[in-house]
Amino acid sequence: MKNLRFATLILSIAVSATGMSACAPVQTTKDIEYSHQHDGKLVYIDEEMRYAFSIPDFPADESEEYHEDFKVLHGWQEQRTEAQCFAAAGQEYASIQETYPAYKKFFDSLSYQDKEFLHRVYEDAHTINKIVKARFSRPRPFHTDATLEPCANIGRINGYAYPSGHATMAGTFEGMMLIIDPDNEKGIKDATQRAGMYRVLAGVHHPTDIRAGYKLGRDIFDTFKKNGNFMKKLNSLHEKYVKYKKAH
Repeated sequence: MKNLRFATLILSIAVSATGMSACAPVQTTKDIEYSHQHDGKLVYIDEEMRYAFSIPDFPADESEEYHEDFKVLHGWQEQRTEAQCFAAAGQEYASIQETYPAYKKFFDSLSYQDKEFLHRVYEDAHTINKIVKARFSRPRPFHTDATLEPCANIGRINGYAYPSGHATMAGTFEGMMLIIDPDNEKGIKDATQRAGMYRVLAGVHHPTDIRAGYKLGRDIFDTFKKNGNFMKKLNSLHEKYVKYKKAH
């Protein structure tokens, strides 16, 4: 797969920005029982898989991909708006609800048990992402290039860059959403891409961090699918969404 190209990113944000002002504010993740107090436990992934996930290395310094990463980052820094930075900050925790705000009311309607299921899925994926990030230890772009500055409302956040946690979560959640609402494949995939794009726009991730995060997230989802309890609960959410859609 080729690097994300600047022109493609420009087109993507132009499309998403047209509806930005009309979108309802996303609800904070704590309202859906999420937390960043991760306990490191794995619920829907076998413990033997904890260190089994792998992705290719990030681009070598001064390689073509390396320079393309920073070309895209500088392009965004030159043309992004405060409104776009605000939209990027609206996905601070990378929850399923923030990533797919069009489903906000459905997620709000879920029982505590369903929200806890989504919470544990989030925790599992986040735990794997942290393990893989520590393996690569890639600095964030603004640590490598002093002329880069993230969106002011996001700032110089801590942690490693590769692979992107937001893209990992989006890649995981995309697989789930395509089962919950298989009739909205385009809308779901667009929202997944937007979640990663926002992290590049904000200046906190290289495009290659995003691509690697999507791959890791999809690998995590493929592993989730092998867990019968996970699939039972996910299929139940599909059934509940069908009923919810008919009722509304």
